[in-house]
Amino acid sequence: MFISNAYAQNAEAAMQGTGASSWIMIAVMFAIMWLFVFRPQAKRHKEHQQLINSLKKGDKIVTDSGIYGLVTKLVDDSVVEVEIAEGVRVEMVRNAVAAVTGSGKVKASDTQKAKAKTKSKKKAA
Repeated sequence: MFISNAYAQNAEAAMQGTGASSWIMIAVMFAIMWLFVFRPQAKRHKEHQQLINSLKKGDKIVTDSGIYGLVTKLVDDSVVEVEIAEGVRVEMVRNAVAAVTGSGKVKASDTQKAKAKTKSKKKAA
């Protein structure tokens, strides 16, 4: 008779412990998820904001869609004008810029070399 009462008390104590430990486990899982998912995502977002805020005329960029171009004008806080080919300029949202690949204008000697190559190819054809 006394033994069965003792077993019954142990079962209740075990049930109370599992309730608290499950809440602790949920909190630990949330903390791990925050460390490995949300925190790095917020860091990447902050770095991207710094990148688009630091854009300046003459930066060579690549957009989210893979288009390379040269920043020719900063229209306002959210729009930038990009030259994607000689004489072809488009306006795009700054958030579309994925990366800055370089800085500065194309040198005149590089442009002349490219034109000379094009002329030599036309003569050969």
